Amino acid sequence: MEVGDLMIGLLLAILVVNVFNIAMILRVARWLGSNDAFEESKAISLNDPFFKVYLMGPMVSWSKLKRTRDNKYWLDLRGWFFVRVTMFAVLTFLLFANIYLLLWYLSM
Repeated sequence: MEVGDLMIGLLLAILVVNVFNIAMILRVARWLGSNDAFEESKAISLNDPFFKVYLMGPMVSWSKLKRTRDNKYWLDLRGWFFVRVTMFAVLTFLLFANIYLLLWYLSM
């Protein structure tokens, strides 16, 4: 197996992971963009482990989420600016990383 074949495999793996990351970020953004995220009566349960990781990790800090008695979550409005800035930074990084990898691959 040549080094070029390994690099192509690595590139494809990175692109697949980045597509997954972008899909999850857009899913979180869709929930945050709806008014459901800001009302306690419409709080959601975080049963999906991937959704929970993204929501609790880089997207929203624990201090911005409020928990109800039945373990559902809703977002405090003060956290909305931080969430938008973080999502913009992550999506911009992924976009430029994918463009860089694509240009690097085409230059081989």
